[in-house]
Amino acid sequence: MVNQRFQQALGKIREEQEFFREIRLSEQSGSSGGSIDLLNHELNINYDPEFVKKICDKDAEEFLKKKNIPKREVLETLVADLLHHEIGHRGSRKYSGCPADVKTLSEKFLDPIYEVTKIENKNQLAYFANMLTDIINDTTIKRLDHEEGLSDYAGFYLFLKEQGVTAGKFSKLYESFARLSLYFNGDQNDKKLLEQYLSYDPEVNTAIRNFLERTEISQMKTVVHQGSKEIKVRNRPAIREYLMDEKNWEKISTIFAEEFFKFMEEQPKERLFGSSGNQQQQDSSSGSQDTSQQQGGSSGNPSENSDPENASEQLSELIAKELANQFSNDNGFGRELQQQDTLRKIIRGRKAGSGPGWMTNFEHLVNYYELLASDKLFELTVPPQEGRSYPLVDLGQRTFDFEDDAPRDIRGIFFDRDSKSIELYVARHLYEINVRVKKERSDTPDIVFGLLDTSSSMLDQMPKGLRLGEAVNPKSYPQWKVNSKYHVSLIAYFMMVERFSELGIYESDAYFANFSYDTVLSKGLMNSKIEALCPQFGGTMIDLNKIEKTLSKKGTLVFTISDGEIGNEKNLSKKIIDIAEYNPCFHVQIGNHSSFSKKLERSGVYVKLVQEEKDLYDFVIDLTEYLGGGKS
Repeated sequence: MVNQRFQQALGKIREEQEFFREIRLSEQSGSSGGSIDLLNHELNINYDPEFVKKICDKDAEEFLKKKNIPKREVLETLVADLLHHEIGHRGSRKYSGCPADVKTLSEKFLDPIYEVTKIENKNQLAYFANMLTDIINDTTIKRLDHEEGLSDYAGFYLFLKEQGVTAGKFSKLYESFARLSLYFNGDQNDKKLLEQYLSYDPEVNTAIRNFLERTEISQMKTVVHQGSKEIKVRNRPAIREYLMDEKNWEKISTIFAEEFFKFMEEQPKERLFGSSGNQQQQDSSSGSQDTSQQQGGSSGNPSENSDPENASEQLSELIAKELANQFSNDNGFGRELQQQDTLRKIIRGRKAGSGPGWMTNFEHLVNYYELLASDKLFELTVPPQEGRSYPLVDLGQRTFDFEDDAPRDIRGIFFDRDSKSIELYVARHLYEINVRVKKERSDTPDIVFGLLDTSSSMLDQMPKGLRLGEAVNPKSYPQWKVNSKYHVSLIAYFMMVERFSELGIYESDAYFANFSYDTVLSKGLMNSKIEALCPQFGGTMIDLNKIEKTLSKKGTLVFTISDGEIGNEKNLSKKIIDIAEYNPCFHVQIGNHSSFSKKLERSGVYVKLVQEEKDLYDFVIDLTEYLGGGKS
């Protein structure tokens, strides 16, 4: 257990930063590291009480002596540097963090690294990017001579020593990382501690030299005098300033990837400082569950709330692929990169089709359309019309008046010192606030079933409005474009999903089918969203055998969206007309009437003709307002 003196030292570290409200320490065997609870801004640091025994040899003994660190304080040194390291990534009152926030991490590190490497494995991408942000972060933290800094960072180099003991020799990538760290912030004692784990492979030597030359760091020199001689040495303050300048990070990331990614192994055996926290602890304390379930009833991440068993065979494979490729939670930003708000923040402001390359196709598309739908709802939603007054706050107090006050007004009792008796009191002033509310309907459906036309004609632009724009999904096939009928229909569908979720009728009982060559049915909110993003763009047929059971469920809101004739409209229209006797049904026809839409309308099924996108969005608002009790 850490002693009281060390707890006091940690208290000072806590005061130097603003992100973490609570910092906890725990003992755990294995590599030391940290885990972060984003919701509560808590940092959990774990350390191995056997750490000293694991690393202690002649080199370590000499290192501790040179650094003036008693053995009894090795753990304290390690944990203090872990704290500095994790805090450094977020930033403190004295220093800007690297990367400081997840949006910067995406734009300055993940994006440029992905563009060079095209790596699809997110954990490998995160490891590689984390390696570079660690180098920059650690260079800021390390204190040398009279330079600025927070620590001499002995704990960091002792951690690298532990990795060397475990690995025997560093891998090429990890040696590159260790040697760059030594170049930027190490000293001779640090280098000697790690010397036996360095191979000085010619490929590594060349990559390091190229990196330093291409970033022009190798030219950052200063002159010192040794007797009568002038010697050029590394200008560490200049290097520190260059590395911490955010404007340089994209360039540094690109060069780093071009020079060192070739050394990346499938599963690097060495751990990075601070990224080896207790996985079980993270999963139980991350707090992300509360923040992920927000707008639209989903996390925005296809790995959340998707169930391959309730999806089509093709969709099951896609979902399984998404589930297998997520950022792990063993680094400070991994869990944050899985949250809806974070992903939307990263996507917002980007043009369609220009999402981060490291995002999976569905991860990007789901968040892209959720964001468009949310923005459109915010723009178009009409506030409720009715208002009611509710008490806001009691201000002051006075003695209860038995003639003027009612018993329900009593707020409590108090002891009157003058009369030496117990008195009742009421509020002296009662302020009220007027809140707009809307009535809830008692006949809202329990299930929602949507059928979306994904025939090739849906690739065309809307009958009226803007021309086709850029491709929304350039990374996948088939592709569709902004302002196409399909694009507009997707926005409308995601708007409905969000509004239905708010009404509590579109969670697990969500069904969706897209129809073209085939009719593909999925159940569940996220499955339905992903199915909507898997168009066929062929003919226009609906296989009633695949959807008849779902269509016939009582208490189901059924809607269809199409832009033309449906091959087997006779059978489908008969079925829709039959179920409309006991279920609410409507059809959206993009463009002019079809035989299908005319037949439905003549039979009393509500049909909405739309010519431009605003027609469709307004209809979604009206429909969901009606279901929510806002309109009659």
